Amino acid sequence: MAVPQLKSLLLAACVVANVHAFAPPPHTHLPARRTAGKTADAGRTANNIIVRAAPEELENPVAKDAPAYALAVAAQAIPVVTTDKLSHYVFFLALSATTVYLGSRAPSLAPPEEQLTFKQAALAPVAAGVSLTGLYFVITVLKIDPSLGYRLLTSLFASLASFIVFYDGFDALVDYADAANAAAAAATVILAAVYLGGSLVGLDDLVVKVGAANFLGWSLALFAARTVPLRSFAVGAALLGGLFFYDIFFVFASDIMVTVATKIDAPVKLVAPNAPGSANPFALLGLGDVALPSLMVAFLGRYGDARGEAKWRRNAVVAYSVGLCAAFYANECVRAGQPALLYLVPAVVGSGVLSAGSGDELRALLDYAEPRAPPPKGSLFSRE
Repeated sequence: MAVPQLKSLLLAACVVANVHAFAPPPHTHLPARRTAGKTADAGRTANNIIVRAAPEELENPVAKDAPAYALAVAAQAIPVVTTDKLSHYVFFLALSATTVYLGSRAPSLAPPEEQLTFKQAALAPVAAGVSLTGLYFVITVLKIDPSLGYRLLTSLFASLASFIVFYDGFDALVDYADAANAAAAAATVILAAVYLGGSLVGLDDLVVKVGAANFLGWSLALFAARTVPLRSFAVGAALLGGLFFYDIFFVFASDIMVTVATKIDAPVKLVAPNAPGSANPFALLGLGDVALPSLMVAFLGRYGDARGEAKWRRNAVVAYSVGLCAAFYANECVRAGQPALLYLVPAVVGSGVLSAGSGDELRALLDYAEPRAPPPKGSLFSRE
């Protein structure tokens, strides 16, 4: 499988940068979104783009896409019940493709006045590289194990993401927000305790800890697509383009990626146990290979929704799946970890170009930037 990518360092930085989105002013509610069957009170631009969503009802992403969420949860049972190589590929492909689809459909949690800029996109791979090299120096030169601190930090954000997933799930089943909130909190505490406490009580090699780690990582990947304010195809292409070269360099040109990834245990990868006696105990797929392309898939999905065209999201999800299969095939051919973004970035960015088709459509896509309208009164981001 692909090497467990430390691109998740970038993902964690994005989450930290946007975590203030979860600090609402007193007496506010979550942001309202248009729901199925409701007519949006939305202004539109000349390009038929929705400027703001209807304030009357909160959209629950689990209720909206219950079958897809059920598929994602069911896929996480695959590595628990079987350890053959084919099942690993099915698990990684099913969960990753479903995750980028769901991330593109869920309502954004990023403050509507914020957006990722070209400068931030250009600096992101540099920041990720500096962080990765710093961890490598700490491990190999200073002989310090940063695993505990890194695990606690990433587990904190993964638990927050898991709470949101649990809350949406329970809220889709019951009519009482307080009950959903309490159930989600209890489930999150149990999940984090199983993952973090596994090493203390001998659960490291048991499937229950693998399941907990995968759920935390999956939730964090969903969280990324909802919190990073990517509002331009050109900025997204610049971000993924920089990470494309970052991934290739740190996997093929040095041992930094492999060294750091194998020394740190944190919920920043999807894990499938190999059969007993295998050279490696686990097959791994880095969380960054799911979360980072999902930013572009989510943008293209919103762009297509604004135009009333389903092809943008469909083509992006299919392209992501094809790119991931190409990474798996390369892994089988060369018998070595692959920089998955080498295959995923051209696939996902290329899907946007191919979906545009004509030159005029492509220019419209490149020139387009999502409107950043004021949030509805009483929403999480409203200060009124």
